[in-house]
Amino acid sequence: MGAVWSVYKVAQRLGLLKALGPGWAAQLALWQVLARVLEQGWRLSAVRLAQTHAPCEVLGMQRGFDENALYANLSWLSEQLEPIEQRLFAVRRGGKKPRLFLYDVTSSYLKGEKNAYGDYGYLREGKKGKNQIVIGLLRDEQGEPVPSEVFPGNTRDLKTFGAQVKKASQRFSCERATFLGERGMIKSAQVEESAQAGFHHITAITKPQIEALLKAGILLMDLFDTTVCEAEEGGVRNVLRRNALRAAHITTSHAERRASVERLCLAQKRYLAEHPRAQVGKGEEGAQTKIAQLNIEVWLRVESEARSLKLTVNEPGLEEASRLDGC
Repeated sequence: MGAVWSVYKVAQRLGLLKALGPGWAAQLALWQVLARVLEQGWRLSAVRLAQTHAPCEVLGMQRGFDENALYANLSWLSEQLEPIEQRLFAVRRGGKKPRLFLYDVTSSYLKGEKNAYGDYGYLREGKKGKNQIVIGLLRDEQGEPVPSEVFPGNTRDLKTFGAQVKKASQRFSCERATFLGERGMIKSAQVEESAQAGFHHITAITKPQIEALLKAGILLMDLFDTTVCEAEEGGVRNVLRRNALRAAHITTSHAERRASVERLCLAQKRYLAEHPRAQVGKGEEGAQTKIAQLNIEVWLRVESEARSLKLTVNEPGLEEASRLDGC
């Protein structure tokens, strides 16, 4: 009972009891949350957990339940989702609206097949042949969760952004908030969506966008190697610097990619030595394919030499490719 009581008091402090409201369905929903914190299992495991941890006494439940009751309770939760989210947001924020939202997207693969949102999409977890769901993770300025949202597994990250803007502006009545998204999360269409709601945005721009600003003279390369500085143009504030740790990480990545191609060439060399009738052109073609896959063809080249493969680093190409590393 001690574990249940401890988690119950945390849920009470977070406002979850007020958000769920009174009644049998709310009590079942609360137990589902507590059971999930205490033990990562299915509905049946939540029932078995109740048999050993006495939640009825802590939660004031007047009767027992089985796994079928918990599955039915999930339908109630689905129907009551938005009102519960509204109350939880109000209880936790105390009427104070967020001025900053942090947004990112993740996904989770599914082992089952009958999921309304399950579909094939961009693989973050490397589980080929598995359906997945896409999850939009919205946080406030303290990093506390604002209700997350589930999308079909084939939804592109950019397509989830508008729903978050709509949620913040319409459901939670926020005004003049700023959305912060990682590189590639907020592009022109998303900028327009946030502007229509009266919101601002912060995001990291891509290397081609930085190149365009350098070409236009709005940014200067020397500025990246100073402390944090800014350049404003056309109402857009560009805050810039070079991240030395990120630059070092990219340098290491370049070395690792080159090493993987070198290993392939070495394996091809051994194969050609063992098979006199094998064509060196096939090995060269395989190495070129590998280089293209690793996106390093700008600075790494392969050519055949006798019955061997030789790698050549294009130093000017590598220097140009690395020019904006960490910027």
